[in-house]
Amino acid sequence: MTTRSHVYIDGLYDLLLWLMGLVPLFYMVIRGWTNTGLIIVAVVSVIECCRQVQAVKLILKSPKVKWILLALAMPMIAVLIGQLLRGELSIRMLDGPSRSILAAAIFILCLLRRIKLLEYFQYSLSFSMLILVLVIHINPEPWSLWSGRFATYFVDPLTLGDFSLIIGFMCLIMIDNKSIFSWLIWSDVLKVSACISGIYLSLGSLSRSGWVTVPVLLLLVGMRFNLRAKTMLMTYIMATLVFIVICYFNAEVLARALSILSEPLAWFDAQQDNDITSAGIRLGLWVLGGYLIGRQPFSGYGDRGYEVLLKNDPDIIRIAPEVVRETLLKGPHNEYISSMLHSGVVGLIADVMLLCIPVIIVFGSRWYNATQSKIAYMIAVLCSGLAICGMTLEVFYLKYAISFYSFMVATLLAQFLLESQEHEQSAVRGRNADAGIQ
Repeated sequence: MTTRSHVYIDGLYDLLLWLMGLVPLFYMVIRGWTNTGLIIVAVVSVIECCRQVQAVKLILKSPKVKWILLALAMPMIAVLIGQLLRGELSIRMLDGPSRSILAAAIFILCLLRRIKLLEYFQYSLSFSMLILVLVIHINPEPWSLWSGRFATYFVDPLTLGDFSLIIGFMCLIMIDNKSIFSWLIWSDVLKVSACISGIYLSLGSLSRSGWVTVPVLLLLVGMRFNLRAKTMLMTYIMATLVFIVICYFNAEVLARALSILSEPLAWFDAQQDNDITSAGIRLGLWVLGGYLIGRQPFSGYGDRGYEVLLKNDPDIIRIAPEVVRETLLKGPHNEYISSMLHSGVVGLIADVMLLCIPVIIVFGSRWYNATQSKIAYMIAVLCSGLAICGMTLEVFYLKYAISFYSFMVATLLAQFLLESQEHEQSAVRGRNADAGIQ
């Protein structure tokens, strides 16, 4: 290949690098932004993998790479196994899981081209929160559809609140913790502003599941910056006091906060009409979902296979009120129940692997620099946050959500592995140089 061709290809990859860095920017603002970016980069990734087959084979020799690829492939594998056991084929059900397959190709591309995106993400993720706050207030029309709760024209309050909070804490994790006299302080101000924006959006969406994750996310932030136990205790006390003040001035937030305990207790007390509360419906969905899963634990029901049972089965009609059965037709509002209803036990395994393997990879490896520390805790915030929010949110059933998650995990894991590889190569060169001197 000529030098001119190399320059041309390198220029295209510079453009691709910018595109990849901008994928998170309008995640919850422009419909299709993340999906389109994922697909474009994945197409380039497949082409590059075909061009460098031998290099890909070398990459695939790494056990960590194999585990990451398996985790990204598991949603598709789960759907295919469920369909095989049910004796059906639904192309529609392959759409969502295909996004993590595309992310697997991007993961390989990042390793091949040594693409590192953390530097871009610190700005695109931060600005995504600030832009979302502006969009929410410039176009408040979607609020009316959700009783005044923050939402956009395609993202519901629950999803918006949960992801905003998680992304906000991911931005906080990226703080460089430099001296106040460093010019980097301005980028840190941006990240803190993004975190505050994420908390504000979570409060405005009145998404209680996101609020429940805060103690875990604060703990991860404390671990990231090596805060002492006394400092962490003070942080929790301060966070609690701030939340109490917010509740004092905002009756809606107070009502939602109190309902975190009152609604489940009312459901367990089996009081009359308690199933009409939000938490009562969710708990009813857990009971109904568990019953359905017990009847077909391995194959699942596919997309709508349980609809007839909800209308005609006398046992289901007995254990689940009508409002719970009607709600399940729209979705179980629980990632784990949703996966098992669609694909059986393998669907649950796929969720666990997709959420846990990235964390196991980064925390089971040795860290050589501050970049790896940032990446490890960003992945921990993303995975643990969605694992908890998944109790009330169908995370990977939403195409834009699984696209965002898979893209972020794939690119961050690739950079983490590259950092380790570069340090090991540098150490080998150092040892060789010392041997030569001697």
